[in-house]
Amino acid sequence: MPRNHQRFKHLHLNLNLISISFFLLSTLLITTIQSTTASIFHRSPTRHHNRNNYNPYKTYNYKTTNTNDTELFSSTFTSNHLSQLRNETANLFQYAWTNYLTHGFPFDEVKPIQCKPNKPDFEDIENKVRNDVMGNYSVTLIDNLDTLAIMRNHTGFKEAVELVRLTYTDFAIDTNVQVFEANIRVLGGLLSAHLYASDPRFGMVIDGYDGFLLRLAYDMGQRLILAFGNPDSAIPYPRVNLKNGPSGLPSSLMEAQCTAGVTSLILEFALLSRLTGDSIFEDVTKDIGRSVWSMRSKLNLLPMTIDVRSGQHVDKFTGVGASIDSFYEYLLKYAVLFDDDEFMMMWQDSYRALLTHSQDSLGSFFNVHVSTGVQVTEWLDSLAAFFPGLQVLAGDVSNAQLNHLLTLKLWNYYGCVPERWNFDGQRSQGFFQHLGRPYREGDLADGFDKETTDQLLFKNSIGLEWYPLRPEFVESTYYLYRATKDPFYLRIGEAIVQKFKDEFLAPCGFSGVQDIRNGVRQDRMESFALSETLKYLYLLFDESNVLHHGDTSGTNALFSTEGHVFWFDEDVKKYDLVAELDDQDNDNDNGNGDGHTGSNNNKEAKTTNNNEPNTLGYFQRFFKDQTPKFNTRKAFIDFKQHYRSTHPNSNSNSNPRTNHHSQVQPKLVHEMTNLNKLDLKLNPDYLHLTTCAVSTDRSFFGSSSFSEQRNDQNNWWLSSKVLQQNSKLYQLDENYAMSLRRPPYLLNNLELELKSEFYDIFCGVGVGSGSGIGDKDSDVGLCVCDAIPDTHTIEAIVDDSDHVSEVMIYELEVDPESDLNPDSSMNLNVNLDVSDNNTSGKGNDNGKYQTTSRLTKWFHKHESNPGAIALPGDLYLSDLSGIRITLEKLVVGQYDQFGDLITSEYLEQFNPNPNTNPNTNPNTNPNPKQPQDQGQDQDQDQEEDDVSEKTEQEQEQPAALRIVKLNGLKIPKNVMIWVNLQSPRFNDSRNGGSGVMLSSNGHVLLSGVVTENLKVWIG
Repeated sequence: MPRNHQRFKHLHLNLNLISISFFLLSTLLITTIQSTTASIFHRSPTRHHNRNNYNPYKTYNYKTTNTNDTELFSSTFTSNHLSQLRNETANLFQYAWTNYLTHGFPFDEVKPIQCKPNKPDFEDIENKVRNDVMGNYSVTLIDNLDTLAIMRNHTGFKEAVELVRLTYTDFAIDTNVQVFEANIRVLGGLLSAHLYASDPRFGMVIDGYDGFLLRLAYDMGQRLILAFGNPDSAIPYPRVNLKNGPSGLPSSLMEAQCTAGVTSLILEFALLSRLTGDSIFEDVTKDIGRSVWSMRSKLNLLPMTIDVRSGQHVDKFTGVGASIDSFYEYLLKYAVLFDDDEFMMMWQDSYRALLTHSQDSLGSFFNVHVSTGVQVTEWLDSLAAFFPGLQVLAGDVSNAQLNHLLTLKLWNYYGCVPERWNFDGQRSQGFFQHLGRPYREGDLADGFDKETTDQLLFKNSIGLEWYPLRPEFVESTYYLYRATKDPFYLRIGEAIVQKFKDEFLAPCGFSGVQDIRNGVRQDRMESFALSETLKYLYLLFDESNVLHHGDTSGTNALFSTEGHVFWFDEDVKKYDLVAELDDQDNDNDNGNGDGHTGSNNNKEAKTTNNNEPNTLGYFQRFFKDQTPKFNTRKAFIDFKQHYRSTHPNSNSNSNPRTNHHSQVQPKLVHEMTNLNKLDLKLNPDYLHLTTCAVSTDRSFFGSSSFSEQRNDQNNWWLSSKVLQQNSKLYQLDENYAMSLRRPPYLLNNLELELKSEFYDIFCGVGVGSGSGIGDKDSDVGLCVCDAIPDTHTIEAIVDDSDHVSEVMIYELEVDPESDLNPDSSMNLNVNLDVSDNNTSGKGNDNGKYQTTSRLTKWFHKHESNPGAIALPGDLYLSDLSGIRITLEKLVVGQYDQFGDLITSEYLEQFNPNPNTNPNTNPNTNPNPKQPQDQGQDQDQDQEEDDVSEKTEQEQEQPAALRIVKLNGLKIPKNVMIWVNLQSPRFNDSRNGGSGVMLSSNGHVLLSGVVTENLKVWIG
């Protein structure tokens, strides 16, 4: 129980004089402990603060390092520079940590501007903003134990663990907490710290450590699992009272649960089961995960909110952000951590559904209706920024990079990530109807001047206006750097560190932004600002961290949703706490008072390292006896017995619904005639969900760093591929010109990637001849981007949307059993990278193919084969029914999604006429490039202006269509989609129905318009 005034504040007024005496004595003890906390950690407060001098607009400039800022933010990213950034991040953490211990501990948080403790709101029990997170259990302390370990602060880690021992014997605390938050911050923090303190492979073992952190975690787990004792449905209560269980809480706190809150306990609970030998935690959370997954729609999408009493969803939309985010995260991470095939398949099905229905053609994910896949909200919330990191963990790096760009744009424009951003501009569109065309940057609202127009657009772009130093953008940046080693992501981290120093720094920690519209500061520092945001920043710059190298690189170590490091294998020490507590139950006749199960059951845990009596534990037991008793231990045992009796098959691996993609349908293998003759085979994993785009010759966290390569002066060709090769880098600015707006106080901010020190180095600007980069005295370098596309796209579902999750799509790949492949064990993936700049398969601008080994042999063998109309990397559909596609309208004079100018000559080859060669697989025209101009708008050709000035009604009918996305897959350049001639759609058209038709050269016509990359397989 924590040492704080609030514990004693709510004692009954009729306490006798002895109780009052103990109250005064304990208050004196707390004051003494608070005043000596800094000396325990060999730290002292940075300075004296005037706690009443609260200015929410003020910026501060406290010196946290001796490094010169010019040197610190030089963007060179050599080994020495990364060390400086890493050390500076550690200094920033230590600054906030010391201030928390001085001004906040033993309470949950410190107010960084007023330098006061931040506590639960005992006056308003329904204040969810404060009470859901702050449980009066020193959350900042426990949430950051493993942060100290990751930063290799041996002394700080040991002393913080000892401070937990001195402060807590159990969590019998009379506060109402949200189960989800207590699980990820406190239970997760204890488990991770226990692993670090006990596993020598990670270099942070504490001598004499007896496992008391795990016993505390077990105590917390027993209190939280009581939320599953809901008599009305299988859905757990969202909140519990840590001392008295879930009963007695007001109905307003117990009515609704988000999907993430219900399903995101499984990682911590399962690890707790594996470490303690008590399987109930894993069984319960695994069962609820299966149960919720069975409630998905026919599109394999889950709504966000569940009614606790009925157990049914009460809304109909979904996405990847708040209320649903960690559902997906824990499907994948549970499967990885515990090698679980069932949950891996659930992840793959859910991710396939998101790619198909929630992801747009530029790689971002938005909220859609679970039954139709139609976009239903105008906003994107900040928590969705975590998803690129999860995509990297799943092996889908190319989609992760695309998705990450939108959050980068938000950071560049707003100086942070708004809690909600209104992306579609619908609130502002009515002000520009007088233009008769889509909005372009610089247009004025009807009757408004430029200043007022800018204010209008900026105000309408903000859905929720705060930024509480959330970690999701940094987290995804870290993952992407580990996967790509692109210095682009180091530059993002460097800019965020500078932001912490220059803008987020406060007298007693770091404060976020309360209102992005005017820059008002937020007087709160949540625990995740240290346990996640600064942790991921530190790891981004720390190449030598034990997580990236050494004995741990072969483990299954991963991060929880709160950034805690978990791992589990046969070398992890396990404790049989079930037997230990059973023995204690027999000795104590079901326990004393609360029936606590924490470390005070261990004799060693009752004393400090100096053998001083644990006086606080005495006060806990005394005051605990003054109130009616709720025996947590007995309630937990009763819950286990009831659950076992009602869930006899809780350990089964049954899944209520069949996975439609788990096996190839044998009959389709022979549907494409000449397939065997072409040495091709059908691969059902067209999205590559079972493969990894990161090289498999090293661990994910390993490989040589960019700085190690950068230090080699002969490797000046090393550069940022994101900056140089991502032709879509600035298309988002054009697409969201109405919604990406800068606050008035940031109008002169430059995009972080365009900082001259970084841009000049990694785009090769002004590098002399002989360097291999750019032209001598050039101000352009290698960074070029496509012409902004002005074609229109449309979304379409062919046939009933209920069947979209069932259609079978295959990728053609070289048959590993053919004579072209002497090593049949190789798994060829022609098209691992489905991004627009793919060169690993086909799709080069000049139409040539970069081929090696089997592909080289394949092209040599079949280059003169008249039947070789299908190529490796093409796609095959057995039926046109049940597909969701994004179509691009190709009109002469416009630029397409690849930056190519569409010409009449190009489109003529698709027109159905007798002269068209049915075996033609056309290449697109060379791609005209434009140099980036460091964020400034470029003048367009008169031809572009003439086309763009036309209204949508005035646009010519498209001469052709192109499928740019098919059931979640972005279609690369030059990839052909083949459909079976026996598709019922063709039969419908022959019988006068509303089906599709064919051109004379085998191209499919949709609504009478030829489709460039969709042909019928005619054998």
